[in-house]
Amino acid sequence: MLETQQDSRRLRHLVRETCRVQSTLMAASQELVRQSTRLIASSLSVVARSETTQAAFPSDNLSRIVAAHHEIVAEVVPTLGQISDIRRQFMHHRDRDTLINDILHTTMRATSADLGNIQLFDSGKGVLQIVAQQGFSAEFLDFFGEVRGDESACGVAMCGLKQVIVEDVVTHPIFVGQPAQDILLRAGVRAVQSTPLITRSGELVGMLSTHFRARHRVPAYRLRLLEIMGRQVAALVRDSRR
Repeated sequence: MLETQQDSRRLRHLVRETCRVQSTLMAASQELVRQSTRLIASSLSVVARSETTQAAFPSDNLSRIVAAHHEIVAEVVPTLGQISDIRRQFMHHRDRDTLINDILHTTMRATSADLGNIQLFDSGKGVLQIVAQQGFSAEFLDFFGEVRGDESACGVAMCGLKQVIVEDVVTHPIFVGQPAQDILLRAGVRAVQSTPLITRSGELVGMLSTHFRARHRVPAYRLRLLEIMGRQVAALVRDSRR
């Protein structure tokens, strides 16, 4: 009887210690994520400063530089936090449709985009296929339902495995003289960026594109943010297909 009570006490002690260690590790992990997010935000702020002209940010106007830094941090940190939330929700529910749509909405907010879509890469066919979209007409969805060539921003990004930015659909070489140009203009699209979703192992799993109704230059720090987001969600998107 005494041995049974001692075993029971040891077991309770072991359970408490295990819970304490797990809680400590979780807190440490969350703090690491927060610190990492802050570091990313700060580095993106540096990117923004380097892109800004001397006239816009005089070197002696420290207050404006500091204010711009805080604005960028205030924008980037919540976005990366949303990506972390999306990851946790997917790991819990394993709902691919929710995952894809949450990624799209977060990306559109992060880039202040008017329209957007996510495509998945079909390695068997060698094509990108739209699986989520916001704001597009049936004509656009039919035309870009499957993309395999280099006559669109997403197609060029797929072939080159790198981000493609089109500030003006009317004048950009990708679209001049191509049927895709008319489709985009009728859809009200004047600018677009396409960011490949590539895993750490280099596997292309999809494409994240946001579109704008007017000529538009996406700030460099937002483009870098998109690349970071793309790397963070690529494995999730790949796993959602299994």
